[in-house]
Amino acid sequence: MKKIIALLIAAVLVLTLAGCAKKTDTAETAATEAPKTEKAKFVNMVTGGTAGTYYALGADLCNMLTKTVGSIDVSPSVGNGSASNIREISAGNADLAFSQADVAIYAWKGIETFANEQTQSFGVIGVLYPEVVQAAYCDETGIETVKDFAGRSISIGAAGSGVYQSVVDVLTVSDMKLEDITPNYLSFAESADAIKNNQIDAAFITAGIPNSAIQDLASVRDIELLNLDDAAVEKLCAEKPYTPYTIAAGTYQGQSRDAKTVAINSVLLASREMSEDDVYAITKAIYENTSELTHASAAFIKIETALDGIDTEMLHPGALKYYQEKGLIK
Repeated sequence: MKKIIALLIAAVLVLTLAGCAKKTDTAETAATEAPKTEKAKFVNMVTGGTAGTYYALGADLCNMLTKTVGSIDVSPSVGNGSASNIREISAGNADLAFSQADVAIYAWKGIETFANEQTQSFGVIGVLYPEVVQAAYCDETGIETVKDFAGRSISIGAAGSGVYQSVVDVLTVSDMKLEDITPNYLSFAESADAIKNNQIDAAFITAGIPNSAIQDLASVRDIELLNLDDAAVEKLCAEKPYTPYTIAAGTYQGQSRDAKTVAINSVLLASREMSEDDVYAITKAIYENTSELTHASAAFIKIETALDGIDTEMLHPGALKYYQEKGLIK
């Protein structure tokens, strides 16, 4: 009998200790994540095509934000890029959106791509990473300069993307117009496939480096990237919010030389319908939890560059509150 009682006591002790350990593990896990409200608010982040940086980095951000901010559940959706994404916010179909900084400025002011279509339905959260203007083509095309695009079939991005504006800008500083080429409105993945199948001669891709669509193309065809001359780079940077950028040789398989070009900042936008508290929490989470992000472009997300080229009047009130708290805006 004594042996039976002793065994029962031992069993109870084992179960009790196991329960305590489980509670401790649960507590430690909970400590790394923000407490969730009873029902987190759904937040839609519109990104870009599946072969672009917007989509991949967007999914990464959504995972981090949902984990870090207790009041929201953020989900990425495929988009057509900058101009289209801004229109999605204006239509009430998106809460957060990726955009090129220049396209966001044009929408805010009602110029260029958004002439006669001004909208201030969004506020800027901050700068994310540089989007590099890349034009890829096969060696056999004989293309060397922008002038060589004349009369050729060129992809200028999906309809509604910011790539369109980049193409117009590059052509303009080279004394060319969109009418001088045969434009094709294709996503990044569609552009790569079209070049592989000899359906187009080149494709403009404004995105983070390296871009998966160009990597895919370079794996099966010998490619080069357009090299802008110094005068074109200087003029683009003087007239528009671009910065000089060099794509080092070997960035893509078979790329034999450096390619001088320009880059434009990408920004994350929030609908003005989103609350100040939610956008404050999102802004804080993004710039204070970059170590939780896995995408390569996350390395560029820094609070020190979050306001580069951004007019403070364009900031969402929630983002403004965060930057004021950090002493970046008085």
